[in-house]
Amino acid sequence: MAAALRSVLDSFDQSRDQLLARLVGLDDTEYLWEPAPNCWTVRREGDGIVADLPEDEPRPAPFTTIAWRMWHIAVDYMDSYSRRAFATAGTGLTGLAFVDRAQQATDLLAAAIENFRRGIIDRGDGVWDTLGPTGAPTRSTHTSTWTCTPIAS
Repeated sequence: MAAALRSVLDSFDQSRDQLLARLVGLDDTEYLWEPAPNCWTVRREGDGIVADLPEDEPRPAPFTTIAWRMWHIAVDYMDSYSRRAFATAGTGLTGLAFVDRAQQATDLLAAAIENFRRGIIDRGDGVWDTLGPTGAPTRSTHTSTWTCTPIAS
């Protein structure tokens, strides 16, 4: 493994470890707590749980719950990157679908992160070609930057 890829994985691992450590002991009440009126969160809709995300995003964007942020990282970022770059996903969820239990969300988030990391390792030094043209809609010039940013947020 080349030094550049090892460096990206080290940064990725550090961000992952910090995020998952912060979620230890998270309970359902804190997971769904809305710190301000009109927060984006995950809500029961019909037979499922979905994340708030209107087609026309307001400016400024509203506050978000921990639940919404976990959906955003796991499904909207990690799994969407993995699907485009590696044709795999860690959560098995798509679109706005998510869960309303903290432990289940933490497990899904960890699975999405691990799936993306495994995709990077499986591609080895050829990962730069894989990630480049399939990058995130808001990707920066440097693939390594957007690779770590979602889980470090």
